[in-house]
Amino acid sequence: MKYAVLALVWLLWCFFHSALISLRVTGYWKKRLGDRFRCYRLVYNAFSLITLVPVVVYSGSLRSEPLFVWDRAWRTVHVSMLAASVFFFVAGARQYDGLGFLGLRQLRSGSSCAGLSDTCALNTKGILGVVRHPWYAGGVLIIAFPLSMVQGEMEAVRSVHFRIRQCPG
Repeated sequence: MKYAVLALVWLLWCFFHSALISLRVTGYWKKRLGDRFRCYRLVYNAFSLITLVPVVVYSGSLRSEPLFVWDRAWRTVHVSMLAASVFFFVAGARQYDGLGFLGLRQLRSGSSCAGLSDTCALNTKGILGVVRHPWYAGGVLIIAFPLSMVQGEMEAVRSVHFRIRQCPG
């Protein structure tokens, strides 16, 4: 039952997170708020973050055995997916304007388009021509292939590196 509640909580959070940035909802608020709409992205991000905290806390409170253990040959798949997540974050950072993404550029410029482009057109340059939300894609990969599962290997590599540095020669 606790996993049904967990699934429902995540589904509700994802629904509202997506719905609040949809064209229909943002169009409604753009008409209603007028010039103050430039604050929408900032409020949206704050709302998303504040409502995400209890979801993550509840998720973390549920302890159970892993569904899958990444051992032997599967470890390569695991590390490859983590590398792909880093790629998505870096490629996304090259295309996104961090201040615009957060909603701060819109406040400074007075334009609700400042976070997208000068014309409010959809940006399809770089990674955004392949994946609409590279940071979400990277985040999903980190959740699906947690870094904590390779922690032991990372400790072993550090230990070997330290021992090699201590070798005379």
